[in-house]
Amino acid sequence: MMDKYNLVNKIITTDPFKFTENDEALLGIGKRMDEYEIYIKKQFITNMEFWSKKFEIFSFDLDSNSFFRRWELNEKSISMFGNHINMGGQISFVFIDGDHSYEQTLKDFINVDKYLQKNGLIIFDDSGKYHEDAIGGKNGVYKVVKECIQTKRYKVLHENPNFLVQKIN
Repeated sequence: MMDKYNLVNKIITTDPFKFTENDEALLGIGKRMDEYEIYIKKQFITNMEFWSKKFEIFSFDLDSNSFFRRWELNEKSISMFGNHINMGGQISFVFIDGDHSYEQTLKDFINVDKYLQKNGLIIFDDSGKYHEDAIGGKNGVYKVVKECIQTKRYKVLHENPNFLVQKIN
């Protein structure tokens, strides 16, 4: 998309690389969750370095609450790739993919909403109406999406399998 529209936006990501559930498949091959987390982080770094060489990527090993505390304070930070960035400012695109609880997804949305520019976009992971447990209440993302839309400050551009919303005012 950045190539297609000749954009030069900074690409900034954050993920603590922590998983809450033990996967039986990991145990079956003799791996622990902490080994899996290290593997996934290394895989992410390798993929970003290989596929995104022409873009400067700023990635942080932080949960979203910690990330947005730094963002709010305009902190000077060093990413996992060793590059420097002054945090803060407006955001044009966000992919919210957290623990899927209502409480944390709402915190993420509130933090993003403060900085998302007009016409900015948010994709909510695993949020579509037909996602497992979305309607049954176990997945809090769908509930946050409904509240986001009810603010009348966002319009839905796409909704299955993930909601894509645009800030309109």
